[in-house]
Amino acid sequence: MLAPGQTVECHIINIKENYVIVNPISEPEETEVSYIPELGVDTIVEDLEKLIESVSGNAEIIPRALLRIIRLEQLILKILKDEV
Repeated sequence: MLAPGQTVECHIINIKENYVIVNPISEPEETEVSYIPELGVDTIVEDLEKLIESVSGNAEIIPRALLRIIRLEQLILKILKDEV
């Protein structure tokens, strides 16, 4: 699992609605968690939820994936701050 902001070179193996499977081709870059950003994403989350309600079928995939990424990132930030 990568830390927020950490990158790795990889090949995409499979893309699904809730996840992406990759094959890393290098080691992740070393990062120190010295700054945890405060992200105000409430408006973005609300807009994505409205978009998901207004579309159907394949048009839902990207907004749902973005919403899941935002929620996971928020959870990771809470864990790093020892709020969970």
